[in-house]
Amino acid sequence: MRPALIACAALIAILIATSAAYGATQVSVWPATLSFGTPGGEFAWTSTVFGLRFDQGLAPMVGLRTTLQYGPVSGLTFGGSGLTGFSGQTLAGEAVLRVGLGVGRVGVAGFAGYGGYVLNATGPAASDRVVLQDLGMRLGVDLTLALAPALSLRATYAISPSVDVSADYSISSPAAAGSFTGTGSGRDLEALLVFSPVPRTAVFAGYRSATREVSWSGGPTTSSDFSGWVAGVSLSF
Repeated sequence: MRPALIACAALIAILIATSAAYGATQVSVWPATLSFGTPGGEFAWTSTVFGLRFDQGLAPMVGLRTTLQYGPVSGLTFGGSGLTGFSGQTLAGEAVLRVGLGVGRVGVAGFAGYGGYVLNATGPAASDRVVLQDLGMRLGVDLTLALAPALSLRATYAISPSVDVSADYSISSPAAAGSFTGTGSGRDLEALLVFSPVPRTAVFAGYRSATREVSWSGGPTTSSDFSGWVAGVSLSF
């Protein structure tokens, strides 16, 4: 991910964490399976992604949500062949402005912002390197439905109407190299069951998935996706 984006997200997170205004902090773990199609072939890998999210109230019904995620890469493949000796990280981030309203058992919020993810991996040879990026605008809606006094269903649907995508890689075995840029669009969905046993504390579990369609400059159209179960805990303050 671009250094400026990481620095901006980290600064926002620090400001939110040290603010005295109402907000919430969420910690999650997401064992994910990811794929990233390129004109030269498809990369696929797994990553247990750990996430930290801050929700900060700015005004009545208006808030800022910042998410930072990190996970080590394992089982990296290219074109169906395993890349032996490769290691790296999946990094992701998001900052969105939310406007929401709750009526009775139902809460609805719309949001808009910017986010994405990057894979950065290196191999056993000095020239072995894989950098895959997917960054762009995000628009979506959150829906919360109270099922019981301490139990609720939370769903999020988002679209990425325009994302900037790049793939830069140099692999010694199997021999492959490429540098590509493209644009695309996509959508993602998250559905969570949330249990709040005590005030201001909640645990949750559910499923998260996403897909992208990318048109590469001077090349074909490919698809990418990621999915997996997610669980965590959130604290309000």
